[in-house]
Amino acid sequence: MAAQGQFQATTHAHGVDRGHHRLTIDPAEHNARAIRCYEKVGFKRVGIMREYWLDADGVWRDGLLLDLLAGDLT
Repeated sequence: MAAQGQFQATTHAHGVDRGHHRLTIDPAEHNARAIRCYEKVGFKRVGIMREYWLDADGVWRDGLLLDLLAGDLT
């Protein structure tokens, strides 16, 4: 829980306090470990971005769009 509190404080200092309303991130859809971490600190799933990035093997991979609104931090 300490990490979540630190994340929220950092988010306020670098985002919300500067007037930003929304933070977005876009991990690879298959990166379940990262997605769990992002959701744990409050990010919400917005949707799948199909064929979002090209991997080293030349295969297009999907990304997951997550966002965090300023109001989610209160």
